[in-house]
Amino acid sequence: FVIHTQGQHQAFKNTMYAALLLKDAVVDDFRERLGSRPSISKTNANVHLHLSLQKKQVVISVDLTGHSLHQRGYRKHNVVAPIKVKLAAALLYKSKWPEIAEKGGSFVDLFSGSGTFVIEAALMAKNVAPGLFREDFALRNLNNFDLAHWTEIREKAKRAVIDKVSNQFVACDIDGK
Repeated sequence: FVIHTQGQHQAFKNTMYAALLLKDAVVDDFRERLGSRPSISKTNANVHLHLSLQKKQVVISVDLTGHSLHQRGYRKHNVVAPIKVKLAAALLYKSKWPEIAEKGGSFVDLFSGSGTFVIEAALMAKNVAPGLFREDFALRNLNNFDLAHWTEIREKAKRAVIDKVSNQFVACDIDGK
């Protein structure tokens, strides 16, 4: 496992110290209950814990995705994009694009850059669930992970994808890449 820490709290002068306390507590609990200690890996962890230090509270959570949700899984190569995928998706939802798409509306992006907006717009029009192309969700590493239920949910999401849409999508940019 790995621990990611953010924020500030009056009880901790250093976030690394707070993370160390949480790591020790997790390791001690495993050792007490199971007789062995889990390994810690900052680069290849199966379980990601988040420690959020806030003014009057400390929040510990388990990251069920493992990677940021903006990594949708449809790009073969990393590209530098001027806008994050999740922000583009949020703007499309705020502008009511899913409703426009459902009515057959078209999408035009004259300054598409890396194509983030047009790709997200097309995925929304086809009713593709975010992350449907990904397989590497961290929740699969948890002991109580229910593979049958996970498979059922993913299959339902795949069946909900619209094969053909009548929408037209136009994207262009001065940079051919």
